[in-house]
Amino acid sequence: LRKSSKSKDINTIVATGTRESTLQTRYETIIAELENWRNDISAKEALVAAGQPEMLLVLDKNIIDVKEKISELFSKINVGGFTQASTSSAEAWSDLEKLKKRFEESKKRAETYILSQQILGQQVTPIEEIDEFERKWEARYRLWKWRDDWDQDHAIWYEETFQGQDALEIEKRIREYEKEVTWLKQNLPR
Repeated sequence: LRKSSKSKDINTIVATGTRESTLQTRYETIIAELENWRNDISAKEALVAAGQPEMLLVLDKNIIDVKEKISELFSKINVGGFTQASTSSAEAWSDLEKLKKRFEESKKRAETYILSQQILGQQVTPIEEIDEFERKWEARYRLWKWRDDWDQDHAIWYEETFQGQDALEIEKRIREYEKEVTWLKQNLPR
């Protein structure tokens, strides 16, 4: 070891209680760990180059599972309380938010699997269910959100005193509802 202003010479190391053999052992340990990492990387690269059929089968199965989960969530949007006028708007809105959270988890897994296919040089499996779910979910969500807002506004307009209400604000809200109804007519499934 040579002396420099930033490093200690061998006499200083020995004087501080650190032995040269300990440093040599640490150095050898670090070199061995680096070599193990290189071997692991080489082994993984070889698996990717070979196509790793087992890994690809698992990946394909995982993609199918995610597609099924998204389809299951999608089917829940088109049935039950989400299609009945008697459903509480606040309840439907809350349930739709829960479905969206479950969908987001499945969507993240799907994106991971698609990225894995790209990295492995495989043909990417499209998952059309993602776009379809988002489109249908948004329409149902907006319907129930706006219905909940309407119920609240309606209660204020018809149950509170007329003198305490702002006519310009009511007119503004009515225009917003008209725009939303037009959008819903175009986008709700029939």
